[in-house]
Amino acid sequence: MLEKLLAFLDTRERRLIVLALAILITTSTLLIFLLQSERLRDKLENTEVQSFQSIAKEGKLIALCENSTLSHFKNKNISFGFEYEILNQLSKKLGLKLEILTFDNRNDLNKALQSKKGHLIADFRAISAKNQSSFIHSAPHITSHLCLVQQKPTKNKKSKTILIEDIYQLDGLKINVQQNSIAHKKLKYFADEYAIQIKIVAVDYSREELIEKISKGEIEYTVIEQAIISANKQLYDNLDFSLQLSFPYRIAFTLHEDAEELRDTINMLLSDFIKDDFYTSLVSKYILNENKYFHRKINLLLLNGIQISKIDQKVREEAQKIGWDWRLLSSLIIQESRFEAYVSSRQGTFGLMQFMPRTGAKYGIYPNSTPEAQVEGGAKYLAFLQNMYSDVTNPLQRCKFVLASYNGGPSHVMDAKKLAKYFGEDDTNWDDVVSNYFAKLNEPEFYNNEVVKGGAYNGAHTLKYIQSILNRFSGFAQSYPE
Repeated sequence: MLEKLLAFLDTRERRLIVLALAILITTSTLLIFLLQSERLRDKLENTEVQSFQSIAKEGKLIALCENSTLSHFKNKNISFGFEYEILNQLSKKLGLKLEILTFDNRNDLNKALQSKKGHLIADFRAISAKNQSSFIHSAPHITSHLCLVQQKPTKNKKSKTILIEDIYQLDGLKINVQQNSIAHKKLKYFADEYAIQIKIVAVDYSREELIEKISKGEIEYTVIEQAIISANKQLYDNLDFSLQLSFPYRIAFTLHEDAEELRDTINMLLSDFIKDDFYTSLVSKYILNENKYFHRKINLLLLNGIQISKIDQKVREEAQKIGWDWRLLSSLIIQESRFEAYVSSRQGTFGLMQFMPRTGAKYGIYPNSTPEAQVEGGAKYLAFLQNMYSDVTNPLQRCKFVLASYNGGPSHVMDAKKLAKYFGEDDTNWDDVVSNYFAKLNEPEFYNNEVVKGGAYNGAHTLKYIQSILNRFSGFAQSYPE
């Protein structure tokens, strides 16, 4: 059609028509390009992942964490955790407030980062080439190798537990691992590389939950980073983790793929931070479990069969004021400080009673207070806790509520009481009811319950704490006069 039309036109007219067509095509192409650019600009403007300048303007860094020792946890409503403390220091250097969002498992953490609910994930995650392609990593802040976790063989002749000491002994074993973790991928590699049959069970449990299940005998084996085991080994003396299964992996923060500017900023700060003494203290505190250091040594412990300590008389006086046996109060002090009057922990607790600074100040106790004043302040705090549980009429049961609150914080104990009441059970019975709910506060089904206000909590240490104090008291009651 166009050719027939052009046949009637002279050369000059043909050129004008071709020129007009060229202009039309060019204009249309340019218009399409501008529309696409506008859409791209709108998309970039509306994206939830922000540039570092935008984060600085908002004034906060949002970290997505799991509830664990090396990620983030709360004790007496105060935040702790290896990666939390690193990020808290980095945030301060950047003039930002650190905000924490916790999630139940790795899949939920990944989804939260993909949907840009936070700026980074801090869940003690190993860098892997096979990690999700939409994520990037910061520079590593520590390394850790993988270990097989198993129960130690017992001296019981009927026990069939055999210690696994060689990779080839993994053949035929059922091993539970955290889903999508580096351990999950490593076991698949072992099965292929060493031609062994491993039944790999990928679960949504956290790595600390897997450790606890091994200790309780609910599962037989798991594979976890050695640093996580070291951070929890004081809770579980029946575990072996001597079989190393990898070279050290690099542990880092995980970011969305379009957060390169934030990653570079974090990397710049991390390079200096990991050379700092404070970083060394964090490794000692959380991973090496070197929790105590001393300003000056004044040890009041005697345990000579006549006196438990040099301040027995003061302990007797204060115990009498709150209706306690003085030997029970002595057992608590030994558990907290072994009667070291000026011991401090890197968590900030201090003195005979290991007060947090805010709690100590409330009762007029400071790191330089006399031992007698420390015992007096501790007794006042114990009296306060006893009044919280005035509905518990059985003295021994009330004592256990108080000890749990002293160690783990009243909010978590009250949450356990509320759960007991919610499920129609006796919320004044620690032994048979409330302690069970307290132990379940690390399970999403329970810490997400509408009556729970204090969030997730791993109560294993607190339950062991209570039993240790009462066992020691029982021994004191036989050895020292009332």
